[in-house]
Amino acid sequence: MLDTRVGEPVSNGVGHEACEYLVFDTRSGVAVSALGPDRQQALSCFVQGFSRPAFPEQDDMQGEVAPALPHGEPVAFHRASGKWLFLVEDAAGSGLVLVDRDGDRTVELFRTNRHLADIDAGVVRDVDFTDGEGRAKKVRLLLPPYHRAGRKYPAVVWVYPGSEIGPKCPRRLKPHEPGPFCLHLLAAHGYVVIEPDLSIPSDLGSGNLAQCMALKVQEGVHAAMGTGLVDSTRLHVMGHGLGGWAAMALLAETDLFRSGIAMAGISNLTSFHGTFDCRFRYDDDEQAATALAEMCERVFSMSGPPCEAPDRYISISPVFAAHRIDAPLMIVQGDQDYVSIGQGEEMYSALRRLGKPVRFVRYWGEGHVIAGAANIRDLWARVMGWLSEAERKDTGVK
Repeated sequence: MLDTRVGEPVSNGVGHEACEYLVFDTRSGVAVSALGPDRQQALSCFVQGFSRPAFPEQDDMQGEVAPALPHGEPVAFHRASGKWLFLVEDAAGSGLVLVDRDGDRTVELFRTNRHLADIDAGVVRDVDFTDGEGRAKKVRLLLPPYHRAGRKYPAVVWVYPGSEIGPKCPRRLKPHEPGPFCLHLLAAHGYVVIEPDLSIPSDLGSGNLAQCMALKVQEGVHAAMGTGLVDSTRLHVMGHGLGGWAAMALLAETDLFRSGIAMAGISNLTSFHGTFDCRFRYDDDEQAATALAEMCERVFSMSGPPCEAPDRYISISPVFAAHRIDAPLMIVQGDQDYVSIGQGEEMYSALRRLGKPVRFVRYWGEGHVIAGAANIRDLWARVMGWLSEAERKDTGVK
């Protein structure tokens, strides 16, 4: 697939010769066989039995119930052989496992994402509570792997406006997440990760989104503290993208947190609204000049540009509330992010001018999500170092 030129057909193993499944090392450029010859052929034959690669529609699964497999999620069923294909994510990484209909026999076909195999995964726990309006809510916790009842732990509140606590765990709460947001790394260092329900009310209208998020976070944190496992004096807030905006806004709206980490966040809606997306800055397409403006208005429920509602734009722009931020803040940004690195620069400059504790971590060549393996390693080293410093210093990180 990696060597295929545009326009060339790509064999998918269906109606063609058997595929060979490879592991490709992007650093060295070396590809090695992922399976032995027998399993190569078995997996290729199995794939060829599907009329389409997608998971069958529910109507096609009449009378079929997947067997139980620890840490496994069924992704395909092969009716002719009565076998299920499971995606398994456990302490050994991510794997594809073939399971008989009755679950008596399992065959592991493939295993990857072993990069965190030496790190013990945390424990996910949902906590039920009732919010201020009497509605049943949940807050999701990721607990340290060897937590003990009766002991209180520092906590990181992961925020992203619009996120809800659903029946499935998001990727960031699954072991061996290959991207930069594997929150099990925090749990392994002894932190409780708190994910509050930050669904945005349909009737928010012209209401202040930052204040709405602050209320929801406070309710979720209060419920988490009810477990007896969270030290309320050692709370930190962390978020990416819209969550980066929220992390900065929450530091201005509340005094809950000992420190904050804002990644790829918008600090000034007025300047963000008028910025070109750097990925298309030199395109002739008019959309390059308006895409971020439209996104800004949609995400923050603005009825028009800043000139029509300057007070509203300012009221939810963290840079204009920098004087209310006392907790130390670490800002993380890639210089090729469509959320312009200037957003981080503005917040950093404002806090520095006020003499507030702030750190600015920049990654050359990175976009909205830090993707380079070396940079991901560096980012997590800096995150853990930042939290450790904030834990040791009452006056903040400088």
